[in-house]
Amino acid sequence: TNAADPDSLLNTVKELIRLRKSEPDLAGNGDFEFLYVEEKKYPLIYRRGNLVMIVNPSGKAVEAPVTLSGTLICSIGGAPVFEDGKVTVAPGSFAVIRK
Repeated sequence: TNAADPDSLLNTVKELIRLRKSEPDLAGNGDFEFLYVEEKKYPLIYRRGNLVMIVNPSGKAVEAPVTLSGTLICSIGGAPVFEDGKVTVAPGSFAVIRK
């Protein structure tokens, strides 16, 4: 792992820890609401307070009929694309949106 590489696993984990510590909505007692979930399908989209998490661990791009807006504050594996009442999520990606 190269500490100078911003995309290294080390720096990705550090960024996630920083995000967890800096966002009260990510505390263990925060509100939780599913915005999109279908059995055996991705993405999984859920809300914690003013944050929306978008998760696609699959190996292909996926779409969900969800209208979202806000500021992207963290993404791993590619930022989601919002258009025409749907969100398109890159393969193997995770994103956090602040509403």
